[in-house]
Amino acid sequence: TSFFATPVDDMVLRMFEELGMPIMHVGGCTNKTLCKYEYFWEYIPIDEYFNSCEEGQNLTDCNANTLYPVDFWLYDHRTTLTVQNEDFATAFPDQALLKKQYASWPIGGRLITPDHASRILDTVGTAMEGAERIYETTACVPDVDVVSLTHRQSHALGGLPGGSYACYGSGQYHNTDYYKGCSDSDADKEVVKKVDDEVAGSSESSESSASSLVMGSLAVFITSFISFFPTL
Repeated sequence: TSFFATPVDDMVLRMFEELGMPIMHVGGCTNKTLCKYEYFWEYIPIDEYFNSCEEGQNLTDCNANTLYPVDFWLYDHRTTLTVQNEDFATAFPDQALLKKQYASWPIGGRLITPDHASRILDTVGTAMEGAERIYETTACVPDVDVVSLTHRQSHALGGLPGGSYACYGSGQYHNTDYYKGCSDSDADKEVVKKVDDEVAGSSESSESSASSLVMGSLAVFITSFISFFPTL
């Protein structure tokens, strides 16, 4: 069993979504007996994730269609040694993991300073910049106020239905306060201008589009993977 996080209950994940990252929300497993939800984790047995596989089939041979079509993973920083172990992708052969398309996210519960936030964005943004799309484009959910309390409390799990993600649209719902600390230097002005241009250019799109953080329209998912390492 692996544990997948809802992005609305963690300060760092909320920052990513508020900046426009197309993070898929949890709740996609329909077997509520096996797929429990506690705290902000959705519990997903491996057979429910690789749901196109027959019993006894090698997971690598049936990993084209999974519960969540993940292009890029964010994993709990506490599981770094596990995820980066070469045996891990053998045991959990998700296509994005096999391509090493992932980055750690510092799970919340600690003080996040502006400097720390910028370092997190630099680290994750750099990792995503070299990632490639794996799955076909899926439609995003338009007109989602990702900074609102309603978004975080919209249903039992919070956020959007399982497997969906918010559109990065006109910028009216995304948190521009993150950019207010920028200085008057030419370099910082260029960053702000780039963000403004990207927001304006994506206002008519109904699909995921690039933001200053997300390089390309990748579907992103968050996981802990705590206690997940099947016997080989």
